[in-house]
Amino acid sequence: MLNKIVLAAAATLIALPLMAQEVNPGKVALARSLGLDPNAYTLSELTAINGEFTPAERANRIRYINEQHARGKSGTSHIRSTPRHQSRFLSQRQGIGRNDY
Repeated sequence: MLNKIVLAAAATLIALPLMAQEVNPGKVALARSLGLDPNAYTLSELTAINGEFTPAERANRIRYINEQHARGKSGTSHIRSTPRHQSRFLSQRQGIGRNDY
């Protein structure tokens, strides 16, 4: 009985790091749609990159995240967006006016 418990505990200790390395299929799909390596970025970093409006803004976000990684920091902190994206409502950020409905 004791041998079975020890064996189960050892198997669990071996399996834990492997379970932690499983990659979320949604994360892989998002990274591939952005043309990025899913192992190089966290899901929140990929979401931040995907949330940028223009290719230039996405490139700036990727550069910022890579710089943060090089410094040993998380790349999820927010960089300031341009005033164009600081409007209060999503419809305003997308350029939809009241008469467009």
